[in-house]
This record gives sequence, C-alpha cells and structure tokens, in this order.
Amino acid sequence: MIGLLLAAALLTIGAGAALLLNLVWFRDSFNLVEHTNDVLRQISRVEVGLFQAESGERGWVLSGEASYLETHRQAVNLVTTSLRALNNLIDSGEQRQRLQNLQGMIDARLSAFAQVVELGPARRDEALAILASERGRQSTSLITRTLDGMRRVETDLLVEREKSADRAAVYTTVTASALALLAMLGAFLGAYLLQRQRTLTELRSAKTYLEAILATVPDAMIGFDSAGTIDSFSATAQGMFQLTAEEVRGRKISSLFSHDAKAEFDDFIARYQARQAQHPTLTTREFVAQRKDGSTLPIEASCCTSRA
Repeated sequence: MIGLLLAAALLTIGAGAALLLNLVWFRDSFNLVEHTNDVLRQISRVEVGLFQAESGERGWVLSGEASYLETHRQAVNLVTTSLRALNNLIDSGEQRQRLQNLQGMIDARLSAFAQVVELGPARRDEALAILASERGRQSTSLITRTLDGMRRVETDLLVEREKSADRAAVYTTVTASALALLAMLGAFLGAYLLQRQRTLTELRSAKTYLEAILATVPDAMIGFDSAGTIDSFSATAQGMFQLTAEEVRGRKISSLFSHDAKAEFDDFIARYQARQAQHPTLTTREFVAQRKDGSTLPIEASCCTSRA
C-alpha cells in the first residue's frame, strides 16, 4: 500500500511538474504572440499616422480650416508615440536597424511636414511644391517599403510563434487531462486557452488597414481595383458625392466624374498603372467630379497603390 501511495505520489508530482513546465511554455509562447501582434499594431499606426498627417496638412494648406491642422498635429503625435513604442518592443538586431533607418526617414518627412504647415495657406504654392517634390515622393516610397519590410518580418515571426503556442497548448491540455487530481488547474488552463482563442479570433477578424484608414481619414477616399471598380468608399466621400457606399460599390470610379472628365480620368488611371511597375509614386491631378444630384465640384485626386 505504501509503495502504491508512494508511486501515486511520485506520479502526481511528475505529472504536476510536467504540467507546470507546459504551462510556462504556453505562457511564454502566448506572450511572444501578443508581443508580435503589438509590434504589428504599432507599425500600422505609424503608417496610418503618416497618411493622416499628410492629408491634414494638405487640407490645411488648401482650405485654411483649423480642423485639418488639428488632425495633422494629432497624426504627428500618433507617429512619434508609435515609433517610441516600436523602439521598446523590437528586440531583433535586423529589425532594430530597419527601425533606426525608418526613424531617420520619418524625422526628415515630419520636418518637411512642419515646413509646409508653417507656410500654410498664405504661401500655398510654395507649400504644395514641397508636397509634390520628387524628394518628398521618394521619401514616402522609401518609408512605405521599409514599413512593408518590417511588417513581413513580423508576420513570418508571428506564424512561427503561433505554431509554438499551438504546440504548447496541445501538450498542456494533454497533461492536464491526465492529471485528475489537478482538475481545478485543468479548468483554469481551459479558461486560459478559451481566452487565448478568443483573442486570436478577434485579432484575425479586426478591420483591415485600409478599413481603418477609411474610418478615420478626413479626406474623401475611394478604393478601387485595377479594373476601376469601386470596392470601398469612405464616410467623407459619401458626404461629398451624396452617395452611400452600397450605392457605389461595384460601379466604375469614372462614373463619379462629369461627362467631360470621365475619359481624362480613365487615361489618368491607365498612365498611373503603367508607371507603377517601374517607379511607384503618389500621383495627383485636378478633375471635375459629379454628385448624385448632378451638380459638379472641382477636386484634387491623388492616386496611390494599397498593399495588403
């Protein structure tokens, strides 16, 4: 009897130790997954902040409305805050080098933004010239490529860490199931696994980067595919054109322009797409758009490629 009790005690201790080790492994794997997701979120916030900062300063220069200036300032603060967060989160040597390069490029870009804001509506032509400069376009392209590179590295790392977390979850569940005397700990683990699954599901079902921009950008923004078919329509665009997203989804984007401007816009898009393969740039041009009620309005259209 004593031998059996001792064997049972040793088995329980061994199972408990195995369970403890698996729990530590699972916790560390889950923390790494969360850490990588935090990095990906901060990268997206930097990209969104830069987009909003440029949109805000452009709106300030073109209209002189203080709301655009406030949007610009908030976006600049988002960029700097997210960069600080990335500096604290990233621990890979190669990623830290990319971050240092990115910091330098963004500092230069924000300096150019500050110069444009200072020129303001009073010196609009000079301000717009800075925004449209080749140097500014190249800077934006380099920043975008650097952010994309960092995102790819973190996404690959996330896949590896999720696999490790999944393996840890399996081993922990098996060990907990075999340890009847530690039922309460098994229940705790089950709740922990459920919470983890819920968190991952929420992350995967969250709005995409483009949807986040559409929900926050102060300018009218329209997403369309290579054939010119509209697939997204921001809230600002809905107000500008007096159309809902459901009304325009599936229509050609050229249908939003006046009769005389449709051919010009189609040619503008065709030329833009032909240039992207060789020299990706942000392209801007003025057109005459048409609202739902038939009235027209002048707009400045900027076209750029969205990367998934």
